[in-house]
Amino acid sequence: MLKYYQEHGGLPVNVKFYVEGEEEIGSRHVIKYTEAHQQQLQADAVIWEGGAKNAAGQLAITGGLKGISCIELGVTTANADLHSSKAAYAESAPWRLTKALASLRDDMTGQIKIEGLYDDVTALTAAENAFVEQLAFDPTQVAQAEGLTRPLLATKPKQALANEPTINIEGITAGYQEAGVKTVLPRLATAKLDFRLAPSQDPARIPDLVRKQLAKNGFEDVKVNYLVGQPGYRSDVQHPFVKLVNESARAIYGADGVEYVLNSAGAGPAYAFGRLLGLPVLGFGIGNANSRAHGANENIKLNDAVQAVSLLDRVLQQL
Repeated sequence: MLKYYQEHGGLPVNVKFYVEGEEEIGSRHVIKYTEAHQQQLQADAVIWEGGAKNAAGQLAITGGLKGISCIELGVTTANADLHSSKAAYAESAPWRLTKALASLRDDMTGQIKIEGLYDDVTALTAAENAFVEQLAFDPTQVAQAEGLTRPLLATKPKQALANEPTINIEGITAGYQEAGVKTVLPRLATAKLDFRLAPSQDPARIPDLVRKQLAKNGFEDVKVNYLVGQPGYRSDVQHPFVKLVNESARAIYGADGVEYVLNSAGAGPAYAFGRLLGLPVLGFGIGNANSRAHGANENIKLNDAVQAVSLLDRVLQQL
């Protein structure tokens, strides 16, 4: 961008940078800031800096992100921890909690057994499903690469990644966790859950749906606490900007070197720009399938960085 500016005395379009540092804690202030500065943030499109090539070496361009809702479940079964001999008659909190958790998901299919949770999932259009079918996803390779020891839950994993909600147990806290043995019957157990949501879903609905389902299942004593959530967003695949970026990418990476992903399975505040400002939001970047994002030895390849800069240059000129 700087090189283009130096060579041409300016940029072919106006560029606005939006930088925030709260992504790992839910980006809670992005929507407030965007609402307060709608006039200054008016634009034709958003380029979301972030993305990578897939395992096949194709650049993945993402048109949005899934939503997310995070909650905490907790149950108390006594006024103090008890001696484990009392398990003869007293229920422990960990047993109670794990039974409640198990009641929320079909163990064989991964389907969420919470009434109403799928009601606001909008089905994929024919055009969207065509993009999903083109995704490079080999179940055998994925299982080997990630060391999975159990069969895949989804019969159509590509569609599930793009548009189906999930329920995940992030962690469970209960009882004695140190080395050795302590014969205790724990009074308290908690679990943190996250729900990855289809872009059309409302994360604020999840806590009440879970609360009602637990009560119906006989676990009205399990408390539900809402922690944080974000709506998702998906760009219209027919929008001219989507076509422009994909065509520009194929010119840089080759006809078979690009993969368009309807929305990332991850989460982020794309909705603040997509829904509030009514803009297409496309993400691409300089990572690779082995970049070790968020981990030790996080890395990029210099050629990937050069290609991404070339793509950005081409997109700006085409606009």
